[in-house]
Amino acid sequence: MKMTAPTGRTLRHAAVAMAACVLATPTFANALPDGIAPDEWQQVEAALRAENGLPPPASFLPASEATAGITDVHGLVRTHVVVGDFSDLPAQGENGPEFGYSIAADGDWLAVGAPGTRWTHATHGTADHGAVFLFHRSGGGWTLHQRITVTNSPAGSRCGHAVALRMPYVAFGCPETDNASGTQRPGWTRVWRQADTMGQFAASSGHPGYADGRCGFSLAMTRNYLAVGCPTALRASDSLETGSVVIHRRNDLTGVFGAEETLAPSGNFAGARFGHAVAMFESPSPGFPPLTVRLAVGAPNRVYVGDVLPSGAVYMYSRPLNTADWSLTTGLTLASASNHLLSGFGTALAMNRTQLVVGAPNNAVAGSGLPGPGTAHRYQLDEVTSGWAAMEVGNAVNLPDGFHGGMRFGGAVAIGFDSLIAIGAPRTGGTFTGGAAADEVGLVELRRSSEGYSVNGYQGEVRPAPLGALALDEGHLGHSLAFSVNERRMFVGYPRTGITLAGAGRRGAVWVYQDDRIFADGFQLP
Repeated sequence: MKMTAPTGRTLRHAAVAMAACVLATPTFANALPDGIAPDEWQQVEAALRAENGLPPPASFLPASEATAGITDVHGLVRTHVVVGDFSDLPAQGENGPEFGYSIAADGDWLAVGAPGTRWTHATHGTADHGAVFLFHRSGGGWTLHQRITVTNSPAGSRCGHAVALRMPYVAFGCPETDNASGTQRPGWTRVWRQADTMGQFAASSGHPGYADGRCGFSLAMTRNYLAVGCPTALRASDSLETGSVVIHRRNDLTGVFGAEETLAPSGNFAGARFGHAVAMFESPSPGFPPLTVRLAVGAPNRVYVGDVLPSGAVYMYSRPLNTADWSLTTGLTLASASNHLLSGFGTALAMNRTQLVVGAPNNAVAGSGLPGPGTAHRYQLDEVTSGWAAMEVGNAVNLPDGFHGGMRFGGAVAIGFDSLIAIGAPRTGGTFTGGAAADEVGLVELRRSSEGYSVNGYQGEVRPAPLGALALDEGHLGHSLAFSVNERRMFVGYPRTGITLAGAGRRGAVWVYQDDRIFADGFQLP
């Protein structure tokens, strides 16, 4: 006799009811200013929950409402809304600390960049120096483990603009760090290392940028390498603002990442923003294939001969483990690049062993002007020839219903488990409660086909519910994306979300989704 296990939907309903209980943790109290009147708390809490799409406590929900909004297609259920702690900091700026501007995940660890965070430095005063928040998952929730601020960051450094996490290391960029005279912004990249299993992270190494390069604008980290994008770096051969990528390699003995090579393209690359985005893949275990480290570099402002406006490009590099040099293997562009002017191709990148996803968030499609709604593109590696082939060529763009110019579809991309591809469109319009239009609320689409990876196989979306009366628009959900593949989680940055209550303003958040498909295939117990 066989006992049929609960279906995926049944478990999902139970998970939602449980999630409603844990969504309140961490509490929103640490996102509110000191001195808020007690009789305002209920109004504020309701506004925050409505703005973040959170229901009231599960005990007050009928069953139909507790399961509303669950998308059976992609099987992801939101379990937590993670927020930062700014209670001990001075008043934040108009756009807030931008918590969730960047995200990186590794297992049960989460790093969140908040480059707009204002705090007071003894020398540099109160300014948006930036901060990075490290969370650890324990006891079913996400607990703030440490907030990192750099004590010698000049005003406006925007530390946390990009983050990368590979335990026990966290790296973050401070691309607006200026030089001593304030005439250039070479940028800085910081690497912090955790002392032991649950100890605090401490500074491990710092890497100054290059001639006005804004180094640390983008980051990618693997087991042994750290790639730092410097998209406005001046090329030594001609002093043109071309961009570069600095590769740092980890020393096995000291654990410190030291500079190994600087990649700068040859040819007419003036203003190309080479290094605006980077993605890298290395075998997660020593001795296992591939025995080559791969690097993708986005240059979204690349202009080609005969064109006046940029089309963008992505450049693929590799480094065999038994060599010391990175080699350019191929360059990727959109077909008929002149038809994709100002597309921003290469603005966002995601890569795993065989897949590369590229965002072109300004790309125009039929019936749209400039900037267009944007597109996302997939390339697949032939591991025999090492060539990258464009996939889904000629298929429908398959943008969300009601797409519009400037929504920046492809502004963020990520590759997850079970062939899922996430594509952010952080400036997609939304609505307020009652139907009034809201600007730049944002959304994230999930893509996958029945055969596997695809940027055209629609698998559902996540987006905010209609915003409450006190909610602010321009929240930019989907500005950043990350997966924790082995743990089957997705993280979505919502860096400008907030409410209009005086003193509260924008704080930002990260939405955490968990896969809920354990029994979706009809698994049965013997």
